[in-house]
Amino acid sequence: MITSAQEYLSRLQEIKNNNFHLQPLQIPSDEKVYAIDLNARTIDTPVYLSTETDHYAETVFFSVDRYWENIDLADSTCIIQYINANGEAFVYVVPIFDIETYAEFGKMLIPWCIQGHATAAPGIIRYAIRFYHLSEVYEEMEDNAGNPEVKYAFDYIINTQVASSRILVGMGNDFLLDATNAMEEVALASEWEQLFSELREIITDQNHQLRLD
Repeated sequence: MITSAQEYLSRLQEIKNNNFHLQPLQIPSDEKVYAIDLNARTIDTPVYLSTETDHYAETVFFSVDRYWENIDLADSTCIIQYINANGEAFVYVVPIFDIETYAEFGKMLIPWCIQGHATAAPGIIRYAIRFYHLSEVYEEMEDNAGNPEVKYAFDYIINTQVASSRILVGMGNDFLLDATNAMEEVALASEWEQLFSELREIITDQNHQLRLD
């Protein structure tokens, strides 16, 4: 599907309006936090993100300068654009900025909860992080109701370079049956297949409006 520029911007505006919270994150004391270097536009990235077909099993935390030039990034919207090992492109909307935990260092924290689209296949996953502001632009042209047509334009964008990590090989959706208890195993496999089917439908519904073609 081809998405027009304004459809793309409208979708990003919806993300801004519906997916944002400021709150402290509960991070384990031994959890590694990966740095985003805005000077070099690089991301310190883990060797691997998760395992094949995992869903919300891993969360990766990044730290970034809250203030960049004259911009408070806590007022921006943040998305993680990624291409999984199948070559499929998706967008993860960062739902939370933690501006308290590392406030003394001038940093804020953002989480990436690794979802099923990212772990759809084992192999290399490539991703980049974007912060942006959008503003409304009213056109003289009116819509069918006689109201000024609202369009959107970027006020600000800052991107990182592309980083890469790995999704580890897992069992996937394949199940090996033991011939000695095949009937029990087949029943178990059928239950798992049904669960995976339902999970795929949920993931598709939740991410349909976030996928950028």
